[in-house]
Amino acid sequence: MRTNVREYSFAKKVRELQNIIGRPSTQDLINYVDKNLIPNCPVTRQDILRAEDILGPNIGSMKGKNNIYYSETCRSQCTRHTTRNNGEAQ
Repeated sequence: MRTNVREYSFAKKVRELQNIIGRPSTQDLINYVDKNLIPNCPVTRQDILRAEDILGPNIGSMKGKNNIYYSETCRSQCTRHTTRNNGEAQ
């Protein structure tokens, strides 16, 4: 896929905007633009999708959003281990 200078510059603007407003996911950013929640927004939905194609996913918006869920077995074992040692961590 070939992109011209204008498309690349708008892709960079999208990424700057995404970083400034707190690194929302791409879908959230599309919703903000579609609903006009960002006043005087210079980018469009198509610019956001194009930025995803040109630059790939925004790493900053992906970091820290994956939750780790521990199984019930792990929680009960950790609790037993802590209480057995009088609440002191080893």
